[in-house]
Amino acid sequence: MDPISIKLDDDNYSAWKAEALGKIKESSLEKFITMKDFGGQPPMLSEEYKSWIEQDQVLYTWLLDSLHPKLLHRIERCECALEFWKVIEVYFLNLEIEEIRQQYKRNLEETAMVQLMRMNLDAECPETSNEDMAIEEELGPESAAADILLSLKPGTS
Repeated sequence: MDPISIKLDDDNYSAWKAEALGKIKESSLEKFITMKDFGGQPPMLSEEYKSWIEQDQVLYTWLLDSLHPKLLHRIERCECALEFWKVIEVYFLNLEIEEIRQQYKRNLEETAMVQLMRMNLDAECPETSNEDMAIEEELGPESAAADILLSLKPGTS
């Protein structure tokens, strides 16, 4: 298999995956990275098993060559292409989950800051408080933002 132009690192998983999948499909090796029959693995005592192992190791080596050296420790216990593919997939899903958690935390902090500024404004300019209440009533309970803001307001639960 020809190498791909990208070495997988922490910042290019989507591009790497797209290019890698293209090459894998082009070489008709996608069965080796699917969960169906553990990568298409035939029974160990069958005639096809030796051929399967050889093809799997070609793909495994090709995947290994497409990996940035700093990620090698992630796959050191993988023995076949399917394990390699799944370990990398889970690693990047976990990174994405962590990014979403961090963004959620930042959003909550920003919402709290906005609510604090709003409460200060309400204290200084009571006429804006009535406008805010009208907006919240208009948004209704389906607005998650309104629910969060209301839960942060002193004296409400």
